[in-house]
Amino acid sequence: MVALAHYTDRPWIRDLWDVYLRQGWDAAMSQGSEAQLTECCLRVSALGEQLHPNDTAFPLPHVALRLEQVAAGQWPEAATPGDDLERVANVLLKLCGATTANATQAVQRVYDTLLSVRGADEAGDALHAPLLRIRLLRALLFLMERSVEACKQQPSVGGRGAMQSAQQEVGTIVNACERYAHEAKRLHVQQEAHDVAAGFESLVSEIGQMLANY
Repeated sequence: MVALAHYTDRPWIRDLWDVYLRQGWDAAMSQGSEAQLTECCLRVSALGEQLHPNDTAFPLPHVALRLEQVAAGQWPEAATPGDDLERVANVLLKLCGATTANATQAVQRVYDTLLSVRGADEAGDALHAPLLRIRLLRALLFLMERSVEACKQQPSVGGRGAMQSAQQEVGTIVNACERYAHEAKRLHVQQEAHDVAAGFESLVSEIGQMLANY
């Protein structure tokens, strides 16, 4: 699989990733769905470390979609959904440099890409499923919570330039949270959608208090 770095046929590479992940899923079948997800995550981590950030050989949105589908019990075959809604996001964060703000933003962009898919192909059909979209939004809620915590850790002192930069950063987070809350509310999974939207709205309120301190 490492030889993928030398190829440019994106559909073919995505198919190879599917085969690679399916092999891991099959290998852990006798141990249950959690073990299957673990094996798929391990495979992504091991190979992703060698290929990232080559977005042709390591198509992060496609790989993230497959991991989230495995976690949701929707791919490659129906299975019991996992309970850890942050599992896949944490795998991606580690690959992108877990402790940096840039990593959180990079993984956020991956999930944004998935939410924006509107095509009528296999991936588009999968991503229109309300339960999978709620799962993606829960991962984004986790990422936004990380972003808010990172903002809290920043020094509140500095010149006008630093203040404006901080205000722009939290403003970007507010806009994202409002957009995600709106997306959750339009999904036809009432209680789950309400809980996710409420989580984003709570973050917006928290950020409003932060802005008042600048």
